[in-house]
Amino acid sequence: MSSIIEINKEEDIPTGLRNTAADKLLVYHNFKKPHDRYAQPELLLVTCMDFRVNPVLPERFAYVIRTAGASLRSADFPVSYAIGVGGIECIVVMGHTDCGMVQVHERKEVFKEGLARRVNWPEQKSEGHFHACVPLHEIGNVVEFTLQQVERLKSLYPGILIVPMLYDVDTNKISLLIE
Repeated sequence: MSSIIEINKEEDIPTGLRNTAADKLLVYHNFKKPHDRYAQPELLLVTCMDFRVNPVLPERFAYVIRTAGASLRSADFPVSYAIGVGGIECIVVMGHTDCGMVQVHERKEVFKEGLARRVNWPEQKSEGHFHACVPLHEIGNVVEFTLQQVERLKSLYPGILIVPMLYDVDTNKISLLIE
């Protein structure tokens, strides 16, 4: 059973996250804390490519990976690079409400029509592309998918703090997710 923990005041942030890059992200975004200056990133933020997801981040504070549905199914190398070369010790995986990768199969006709109209793809090509890519990108329930990704990353990168979060596109607030 998973839960969403709203962060409405700094005291809502669990003590285990205090003084971490995840804590800083929450206070920069949710409470508009003035930005510190950073010479190098402290955080890897994995989030969706959706234009409505706009976390408030100081300059040079975070590496950011944006993928459809915030999915890392085929992006382990950039994560490893951020840790190995970038020195990152904290990763936030941030799903969001109203994600287009939830039930993406329901958008097949719109997908095909858009590719036909914009790039002149024949129906067979766009349908084949859709069916080839959907298994990699469709996420189902955003909260459960985000938590599953965090568990997978924790098994790959023990010792790295990996925190699941949820961005609400209606309120622009970030919450924590817990199992």
